[in-house]
Amino acid sequence: MQNGAAIEFRDVSFGLPGSPEMVHDLSLAIPRGEMLLLLGRSGSGKTTSLKLINRLLTPTRGEVHVEKRVTTEWDVIKLRRGIEYVIHDAGLFPHYSIKPNKRLLPTIEN
Repeated sequence: MQNGAAIEFRDVSFGLPGSPEMVHDLSLAIPRGEMLLLLGRSGSGKTTSLKLINRLLTPTRGEVHVEKRVTTEWDVIKLRRGIEYVIHDAGLFPHYSIKPNKRLLPTIEN
């Protein structure tokens, strides 16, 4: 684990049986307090990677860590409520900028 990494992918891969892997050997450390933009063409694994962080999907290989804990060790509800992220298109409120969009769920929870 890298010092200060809030989220870390360690040699993570994900694929469905009989299909090519959607994410292959991803290793990435995201420091606490950093904002990250996943940018790529359709089918490049952006949404799949986000789903691996919040445990909507489980890696077929490797581990995803959030706050130094493997995501499978977290209570899934607490894990999801503790992560701020913004999805594109229909998931955004068009009258909000990115910051209010990503802070919406924690505001609802309080």
